[in-house]
Amino acid sequence: MVISRRAFLAPLSGLMLSGCLSDNLQRLGRASEIITGNSGQAYDPQQARQLPYASMDVKLGISMQSLVILASVEGETLHWLTADKVTLSTRQGRVMATSGFPEDLLKTLPWGDDPILQRSPARGQTLRQIDLHYRSLYGLVVESDWEEQGLETVDTYGEVRTLNKVVERCRCRRFDWDFENTFWRDQRGFVWHSVQYFSPTAPPLQMRILKPYQG
Repeated sequence: MVISRRAFLAPLSGLMLSGCLSDNLQRLGRASEIITGNSGQAYDPQQARQLPYASMDVKLGISMQSLVILASVEGETLHWLTADKVTLSTRQGRVMATSGFPEDLLKTLPWGDDPILQRSPARGQTLRQIDLHYRSLYGLVVESDWEEQGLETVDTYGEVRTLNKVVERCRCRRFDWDFENTFWRDQRGFVWHSVQYFSPTAPPLQMRILKPYQG
């Protein structure tokens, strides 16, 4: 599949220092130029996988897909950057925060175990607290019910994997927001593909790992 070089049209609200941001944007630009021959046109994810950067493919709702590269690492949290200065912060495959969208997920605080973060069996109920840019809502409690739905074959752009499908049914009672996240992970618990909501006003993020971070 061929995807667009352009990502999400929004300013960065500020996660990294400007110097680091500039360096990472230049790196992302060089990566795109290597793949496209500086044509500014679409590129092939299989070629992106050959670059010396951890990367993933991201799609927001029905928008065009985009290349996202790893910009920085903070403990277990990975900060990813798009060509249009949107950042995604993930931990073990879960989206923990975003920056640069009209409505961002500002913070995620797990309460107790999380099957994705701990790479543990997905069952029972878990809780987490989130802060949203939407309506300046802070300290929202999200209840999650988990279900493992067995093995599925997933094509991560040329590499076919048999992965465990995990469904997380979420509810935020404070303003009646119900949503469902889906994760596909291998036997080690590594998430290769996911569909995750980060705001009640935005479509879900669809993410596929192209080249995993080897840290």
